[in-house]
Amino acid sequence: MSRLEHVMQVGAALREAALVPDATEGLFWTSENEKVAYEYVKLWWWKHRFERKGKKDEANKWLKAMNKQVPAMEDKMRTKMPFERPFPDKATVQSVTKKLVNQYWLKVPWDQMNPEQLETIAKQLWSELKKYVREKPSMFDGKQSTSTGAALRPYAPPELPRKILFLKGRTYGIPEAKLDEATATAMAIIEREKITTIAWDGDKLGYTGPDGEPPPMTFTFVLHKLQKLAPWLEFMYFKKAGEGRVLELLQDVGRVKLDEAARKASAARGVEVIQYLGPMPFLNRRNTAIVAPGEPIPPRRRGFHVGIEIEEQEKWWQLGLKGLEIAKSQLGNDSVAYLVVGLGGVAVKKELEKVAESYEKGEHKYPLGLTMDEVAKVEF
Repeated sequence: MSRLEHVMQVGAALREAALVPDATEGLFWTSENEKVAYEYVKLWWWKHRFERKGKKDEANKWLKAMNKQVPAMEDKMRTKMPFERPFPDKATVQSVTKKLVNQYWLKVPWDQMNPEQLETIAKQLWSELKKYVREKPSMFDGKQSTSTGAALRPYAPPELPRKILFLKGRTYGIPEAKLDEATATAMAIIEREKITTIAWDGDKLGYTGPDGEPPPMTFTFVLHKLQKLAPWLEFMYFKKAGEGRVLELLQDVGRVKLDEAARKASAARGVEVIQYLGPMPFLNRRNTAIVAPGEPIPPRRRGFHVGIEIEEQEKWWQLGLKGLEIAKSQLGNDSVAYLVVGLGGVAVKKELEKVAESYEKGEHKYPLGLTMDEVAKVEF
């Protein structure tokens, strides 16, 4: 594929996926972004009104709804800006909201169900959240967070070389406890090895299906967890070139789709598996550079990520090997960290076998640290 053909293909995919903005977006405070904050403040208000009246069951109902709104605010904010530190936890957001309410009114009008001033308080809350995740002074300063990893900070400024952790694993059937174990293992490696970049082979995230089908418990949930815990990390993925595959990982381009490959493979074995896969919520067109085959990889920048297209390989497991080659030849990693969540079926085993053969031949194609005894594993 020529460079011109590639540019035209990517441009067509982006135009097809582009969303038409609301005509009033940005003219009023109730933008789509701040509406999620207003919904949170409204639920907070209802919860406390019923609590003051001694109606605990009703208050608990609104508390549950309120807590669900915190990740909604986080997800909306992630589509607009890079995070310098983790989003505050639910208790901390609730505490700051209470402070904003008490600052606004000398006498809080608890007799009103939906006072107009809640809109102003929601706008202030959204502003404070934006300042906090950007590491600017905010009302969240000094608040204790229970989020794992909240105390960690970036280890290397952007001008220093990348240090890469490759994440591999099974794309189904991983127990949730093992995903948590893998996340903790990865965080320990990040701290010990001063990791700047998490790399994987472009596997998608699992999603609940339209008829309530459970999401496939894939290792990519660890990626999602790591990005929340350590938002300063760079994420880099490899994808076969062509057909807009590299764009399918972007939240504002890719779509949640039936995993046809898994369905056909399972049907051939007599039991059809229905599962859905989709994009990574933290990747989008604004924060992810797409690198065509043969193009240079851009320098690392905080809050930005990279999707790298790989020319079509003869064998499907060769994609991972090519990613390892790039880590050494283009990114200067003579050794890398490598974590496997489950042995990942044939692909990961074959990849490590080929690396071992290369080591035995005295070749220098791949980074060091990739023998079966050296790689980190979460097994089950």
